[in-house]
Amino acid sequence: MTRAGELDEIGALAGMASDGITAHRVAVWGYTNASVTGGRAWLSASSYERVSTDYLGLFAD
Repeated sequence: MTRAGELDEIGALAGMASDGITAHRVAVWGYTNASVTGGRAWLSASSYERVSTDYLGLFAD
């Protein structure tokens, strides 16, 4: 499930042109690279965790 509509709305409220489908693709690209390179995801002010392939499952259609 994508949230393209929500991303489009956020962009519109911020006064920026946006494309939810492209934003989704960029997110998949970013999280894939983070997973491969050992990147970390921000959870809270002082809490991070390694981005695993489990994150990529969140982007499944």
